[in-house]
Amino acid sequence: MRTLAKAITAVAVLTLVVGAIAVIYKYTNGFNEEFKTFYVEYNGEKKLTNDVKYEFEPNKEYRLDVKYTFEKSDAKPLDYNVKILPNAAYDFDFTADDKTYRYSKAKELTQAFDIAKHETYFTMSFAEEQTLTKILGSVYGTDRIILPSDLDDELPMPYILVVSSYNDSVKYNIRFCINGVSNNGKDVTGEFDIGGITLDPDGIVFTGENQ
Repeated sequence: MRTLAKAITAVAVLTLVVGAIAVIYKYTNGFNEEFKTFYVEYNGEKKLTNDVKYEFEPNKEYRLDVKYTFEKSDAKPLDYNVKILPNAAYDFDFTADDKTYRYSKAKELTQAFDIAKHETYFTMSFAEEQTLTKILGSVYGTDRIILPSDLDDELPMPYILVVSSYNDSVKYNIRFCINGVSNNGKDVTGEFDIGGITLDPDGIVFTGENQ
């Protein structure tokens, strides 16, 4: 009986150890990152890697839940932070009201997007006409935005959605694009290949008698 009891105890301990290792593996992205005490969930799928990519569709609302790993179910939900920044991987100059800015160091873009923040989740939606030109125009308060003419029309992932815990100790950078929406308003479908953007027609100023 003692031998059987020891065997059962050993199996139980081994099961607990294996379970603990599995949890640590899951919440550290395969032991490659720090243990996640805060994470983002979309469509029931936990996002546990610090760098994620999304292609959002226009005219559709998206819900992303935020959760703390060890938060008690009856406790008041902890706060979290959401903001949208330019993807600094694209380092080009643009002008706003004749002033030159660097996209990688441009202002925060959050105000140009439709984000509704709730206690444990937030929603986002995008418009078909939400081009990069109009987003920058909204942020800089002008319709005189000129993008580089020597770049292609589409940027694969021009924006970064940053979701972080209440104290910013855990942070997720979600690179994203609005699928089907180019920077100058033309229709774009399919994969976004590495490229850039073109001069926005709204930013062209004509002079002379025949305008």
